[in-house]
Amino acid sequence: MAAEVLLAAGRAADGLAHLDRALAAIDEPGIGVYLPEIYRLRGECLLALDRDNKVEARQTFATARSIAQRQRAVIFERRAEASLSRVTNIGVSG
Repeated sequence: MAAEVLLAAGRAADGLAHLDRALAAIDEPGIGVYLPEIYRLRGECLLALDRDNKVEARQTFATARSIAQRQRAVIFERRAEASLSRVTNIGVSG
């Protein structure tokens, strides 16, 4: 995904814009194979931009997990859970 490459390159704002455009183009909420991953990456971009975005990031990770569960997409569910766990730990320690 282009957003993942942008995030890894330190261009979180560009990655976030890319993901927001992708979400805006979705006609049916909850539909799309990569939708959980789009939400997860959106949360990662939010945290990369500002670690104080914990609440919004936590919400997007939870959305990613919920969609993945509905889709029975175990890999994406686990990735969302890992991100959710990490942001929860940030909330405790930072």
